[in-house]
Amino acid sequence: MHRLLACCSLCALLGCAALPAGFQPIFNDTDLAGFEVVGPALWTVEDGAIAGRQDPNNPGPGFLVTGYTWRDFELLLEFKIVPQYGRSVVVVRDVKAGAGDPLKDGCAVQILDREDAPFRTGSILGLTPSLAGAQRSGWNSMRILAFGEWLRVDLNGAKVAEAKVANDREGTIDLYCTGGRAELQTRAYFRSLAVRPLDDTPPEFADKIPAPGREARGRQRGRCRP
Repeated sequence: MHRLLACCSLCALLGCAALPAGFQPIFNDTDLAGFEVVGPALWTVEDGAIAGRQDPNNPGPGFLVTGYTWRDFELLLEFKIVPQYGRSVVVVRDVKAGAGDPLKDGCAVQILDREDAPFRTGSILGLTPSLAGAQRSGWNSMRILAFGEWLRVDLNGAKVAEAKVANDREGTIDLYCTGGRAELQTRAYFRSLAVRPLDDTPPEFADKIPAPGREARGRQRGRCRP
């Protein structure tokens, strides 16, 4: 019942548009309701998309942190980085909800389209690099699948990374705006963000998670954090 009420509250707050079955929007295309700004970066809504950039008068990185937490889920989003070689990160399962270092407190998925980068777009930072050459100019679609100790990233419809992670705890989803004066011109845009909480092991991980573990997870996700 608690989970049902949380999901209904989230949809009431954001206004559920037409989404695939089971998905909940986490951005309403209009304002930043349901998010918290952490750090000096500036976050706005432009043409139905979240836009993150540095404050030229107070340069530095920052995060946009969800007001809800999830543990086992499927996340869909679209992103665009201007210029294309700029950097951003999508953090999932941030157990400290932005109060610590999200890049260390959660599972971080890189957005960086540079040939010389060891961890390019879709990489799970610190664990596995992505397949190269998958990011397009303009808008890209990303899918992050998290269940138990496994995390998978799809970019533009293709699997680019998968890894077993140490953090299988419930946490927030954070968007990252890079910092530093050398990156003052970088803009990170996000839209069409939606989450589907998972009770059952997704087919992608069926051969990795034994049945007893799947049945005993006792999950509670999509909760509004204190």
